[in-house]
Amino acid sequence: MPRRKKPAATLPEVAAGGVTAIGMGRLRPPLFLLDDTGPMLGYVLRAWLLALVPAVVIGSIVAWAFPAGVPNFGAMPYAFVVIYGIIGAPLIETALMAGWLVVVERFAGSMIAVLSSAALWGVIHGLDSIDQGLTVVWPFLIFSIAFVVWRRRGINRGLQAAASIHALYNASLFAAATVLS
Repeated sequence: MPRRKKPAATLPEVAAGGVTAIGMGRLRPPLFLLDDTGPMLGYVLRAWLLALVPAVVIGSIVAWAFPAGVPNFGAMPYAFVVIYGIIGAPLIETALMAGWLVVVERFAGSMIAVLSSAALWGVIHGLDSIDQGLTVVWPFLIFSIAFVVWRRRGINRGLQAAASIHALYNASLFAAATVLS
């Protein structure tokens, strides 16, 4: 009798017992990240901090290793870049991310879906500069998990959660860039 293939780990299974990865021991995300039972606002604020703080650390290390300078937005007015970055990009990228996540989750499970989504967005953002590509993997992992978790309550809730975290993340970066420049 042929052996049955073990299904891919789901996010609730990760929360319950962790997932063993080669050379990494047991990985377990913060439990709140997998819980959609509380108010979305509290979830979004905690997930935003979880996306932002490590990304700033990662970005600082990457910027030191790959000094690429400030992204060049060409002749676009800075106000347009900021508005697009805080409103347009989170809405468009979250919609595209959602499509990817729904399809991959159906065939490979939620773990593969969120990991592949984060990697894919790292590659896409890395086409502009390697430092940006490496830095966005972590936040997109958080955005992807938020979408998958909140999608259990409906596709719109998944889109709202992920896009809100993304918008707060981008707003924080633009605010920091404005203050530091």
